[in-house]
Amino acid sequence: IFRAKSKNSLCGVVWSRRMEDEHMHDFRSAQIRSNTYGLVSLGLSFPNESFLRALSSKGWLVKLGDTLGDNESLRVIHDSCAELQGAAELLLRKGAISALEELNGDYTKLFLVPGPAQLHPYEAMYQGNGSALMSQLTVEVLKTYRDDDLTLNEKEKEFPDHYTVECEYLAHLARRELRVLANGRSDTATSLRKRAAVFVCEHLGRWGLLFSRQVIVQAMTTFYKEMGRLAERLISWDLSECTYIKKQTSLGRN
Repeated sequence: IFRAKSKNSLCGVVWSRRMEDEHMHDFRSAQIRSNTYGLVSLGLSFPNESFLRALSSKGWLVKLGDTLGDNESLRVIHDSCAELQGAAELLLRKGAISALEELNGDYTKLFLVPGPAQLHPYEAMYQGNGSALMSQLTVEVLKTYRDDDLTLNEKEKEFPDHYTVECEYLAHLARRELRVLANGRSDTATSLRKRAAVFVCEHLGRWGLLFSRQVIVQAMTTFYKEMGRLAERLISWDLSECTYIKKQTSLGRN
């Protein structure tokens, strides 16, 4: 989505068990956010076969389980991912063409065709006046990206406040956070985490939960229902992480 983003892969960052104990929570949190926000961003974009095949593999699910460890509050995220993996596997048993036709039909009904079931995956439609795709909120989100030296990929043709773009931005920040944590740059990692927490509190966290719940209700396929459920659980968990951040350091922009 962003021109500066690295090529995404499911659970592509390996958790280094050599990290110092005091940084383990930060490292695990960043890895979860990197993987799952990236997954949600891809999963709620227009369907494609390569992503569906990657999702149907159980390898990434095992790695995710290793990352989550025994943390009970994170098991719901793993459960949603397991349901998604199973849904993707079942779809592909029908053949790639049939699977994509089924997903394309549901995606089109959910996001593209006007009607009572159509959802508008833009922050401005939820936090603005509900009638305009472009608003001051859209400008604010775009400024946030530009402050991080990010430019939207013109080929994507999405507004800055699109649900998948905001999710990809959070995945991007988490990937950066992982890299600096691995290099021992804890101050830079803290700054990146604060930026992500501010973005969740001021933007995605304010409307993403409602949108995710609407996807669960309106979707016809198990795949999109489970994608909505994963997104809801991820954002809920991340909002609770923001409370943790507030306790550790004053929340604000650097």
